Amino acid sequence: MQKPGRTCTRLPAVLVLISGPARAGKTRAGRLLAAYLGADHFALSDELKRMTHRHYGLAAALPPHHYETVKDSVHDDFRGLSPRCAYIDYSENILKPRLGNDYLGQHAAKKVSSNLRRQQTTIVSGVGFTEEILPLIAVAGNTRTLHIRILPRSPDHPVLIDSRSPLELRCYGVDEIVIKSPHAYTLASKIRRRLQAMGQGDSCRTVPHTDWQAGLNV
Repeated sequence: MQKPGRTCTRLPAVLVLISGPARAGKTRAGRLLAAYLGADHFALSDELKRMTHRHYGLAAALPPHHYETVKDSVHDDFRGLSPRCAYIDYSENILKPRLGNDYLGQHAAKKVSSNLRRQQTTIVSGVGFTEEILPLIAVAGNTRTLHIRILPRSPDHPVLIDSRSPLELRCYGVDEIVIKSPHAYTLASKIRRRLQAMGQGDSCRTVPHTDWQAGLNV
C-alpha cells in the first residue's frame, strides 16, 4: 500500500475543497496535500486578505498569511480589530455588498480553470460559503470535486469568531471525506482511495514522511 510519504501526480485533474472550524488546520492540511498530490494550493480567503490589507493602507507586498500567528489578537494595523475580525468585517460589509456574495468564488474559479487546462489538481482550503463554492464546482464538475470536512479536534475546541458555516456539498453531487483531528497516514490513505475511485492514475514521487507528520498532526 502506498505510504503517505509518497507524492502523487495523477490525471485527470480534480478540485479538492477543505472546510472546517477556525484553527482546525485547514491551510496546513492543504499545503501538505498539495505536496502529496503535486497540486496547486491556495486559501479561498487569500484574495480577501489582500483586499483587506489594501483597504487598511498596508503594504501591497504583504503575503496573505502575514498575520497568521496573531490573527485573533487586536492589532494596530487594523485600527483596534484583530486581523480575523477585520477580514470578516471587510468581507461582509464592503466586499459582498459591492461585488456580490460569489465574488471570491468567481475569482478563484479562474485559477481552477487555468489549472485544469494544465491538467493540474487544485486544492482550496478555508471554504465556507456555498455561493462562493458553486462557481468552482461548475468549472471542475461535481464528479471531479472532493470535499474534505475537518471536524473540531475535541469538544473543548475553541469557538472563535467565524462568519463561515459548516458546508454540506453532497446535495450537489460532491464526494465528501469527514475527518477528525487529521493524522497524516489516515488522511493520506483516504485521499488516495478516493482519488483512485475518481479515475486517477498512480504516478508517484517521494517526499519526506516527517513533513506529513509535522504538518498534519495539528
